[in-house]
Amino acid sequence: MNVFEVRGGKKLQGEITPQGAKNEALQIISAVLLTPEEITINNIPDILDVNLLIELLSEMNVKVNRTSRSTCIFRADDVNIDYLHSPEFKKKSGRLRGSVMLAGAMLARYKKAFIPKPGETRSGGEGWIPM
Repeated sequence: MNVFEVRGGKKLQGEITPQGAKNEALQIISAVLLTPEEITINNIPDILDVNLLIELLSEMNVKVNRTSRSTCIFRADDVNIDYLHSPEFKKKSGRLRGSVMLAGAMLARYKKAFIPKPGETRSGGEGWIPM
């Protein structure tokens, strides 16, 4: 782990690039469903939950172009709404608690969404909340 030690009496200067925060990234990435326009998002953390959400969007037929580890270009101009009813969606979204963030954008744009009931899809149950 890197450490910054600051001792008083000296002026600090320099630059750092903070890694993007997971929870904020999940919210912003979910918002690509709100428009059919091309959206570029920078400073995306390269971590499991974020990558699972990007993979889930891709399987929903959102076009994803990962131009670097921290940048993706999304276009949600042909979202497959029927995929929300598939066992694959239920399984994958159940692995990612952040998938609940897709519901707001789906409701706003398509007037429907499905989210897993907490804990049920992880234990093999078939609990779903239609919205």
